[in-house]
Amino acid sequence: MASASPRGSGTPQREQVTRFQNWVYRDVLPGLRRHGHYRLAGLVIEGEFDDPTTLTWVEVSALMRQRYGLHYTPAQLCRILRTHGVLRQDGAPRKQHQHMFWFTDGAWTVHPHHLRELAQRVVDGTRELREFRFIQARLELEGVGSPALGTK
Repeated sequence: MASASPRGSGTPQREQVTRFQNWVYRDVLPGLRRHGHYRLAGLVIEGEFDDPTTLTWVEVSALMRQRYGLHYTPAQLCRILRTHGVLRQDGAPRKQHQHMFWFTDGAWTVHPHHLRELAQRVVDGTRELREFRFIQARLELEGVGSPALGTK
């Protein structure tokens, strides 16, 4: 009983499938998400893809206040998340945290189902900042790092 080898005969098919998948994922789906349709040489493929529902920083701030009792302005949230390593200095998320965000209309917004994780990171970041400030104040009281106390 002879059977055809899937590897030997499948190589051209595999390449064709890979090219098709790349086309769909790199061209068609982003076009559908951005514009609601995809144009291909006069042919328009209609799609019913909406951007996912996301939260602006103002909405994140309000929901964190309501759900978790965290009273921070959007600017304070961004500062804490930058300090804690979730956001870069330009406000974009770091690569390992991009799954929590969505880029819409020139700004990064937050996926609602990641709000709890983000709130935990804010709490952790706030705790670290508090500990740092405590250590800094203690060092200043001991005269370490304070040039005004050491010179006369």
